[in-house]
Amino acid sequence: MKSSKGSSYEREISKRLSKWWTNGERDDVFWRSQQSGGRATQRAKKGKTTKNQEGDIQAMDPIGQPLIDKVSIELKCGYPNFGIDQIIQSKRKNFLLLDFIEQCKRESEPTNRDFWLIVKQDFKKEIVIYNRRFHSFLLSINVKFKTYVHFFINDEHYFCTELEKFLELVHPEAIRSKQ
Repeated sequence: MKSSKGSSYEREISKRLSKWWTNGERDDVFWRSQQSGGRATQRAKKGKTTKNQEGDIQAMDPIGQPLIDKVSIELKCGYPNFGIDQIIQSKRKNFLLLDFIEQCKRESEPTNRDFWLIVKQDFKKEIVIYNRRFHSFLLSINVKFKTYVHFFINDEHYFCTELEKFLELVHPEAIRSKQ
């Protein structure tokens, strides 16, 4: 996996999610949100909503809407001082991951989406970080990761696994069928 920055990383992950969602048939189902969710953020400051623009990924085709209706997806790339080791070793109360989590909570709240996840480029691999509610949902559709990190921040449970394992073990049909 080559290193990407900002919008090119968002395009790359959008294509990968599209291929995953369509069993390799299409790469155009998901795409980056306008201004990486910035348009929704600016409108929210004025008390306005912007459908499907929260987070970094939106559905460009209605077949992708079931995922976007359930999950707000944030992509993080280009943070060299943030890695999975920070989760394990940090003794600080405030660090980048906490900022990312707070952003996800803040942006997904007005959307009534059930879940959020962070896709973060961590050295040569991408990782996926999500909360206990999404972990419980994954268990309800029989997804069991053999390797993952379970950690706590401010008494809240979070989980982390490799994006490739996530895409391999989480079947889109299970997400579509689970109401």
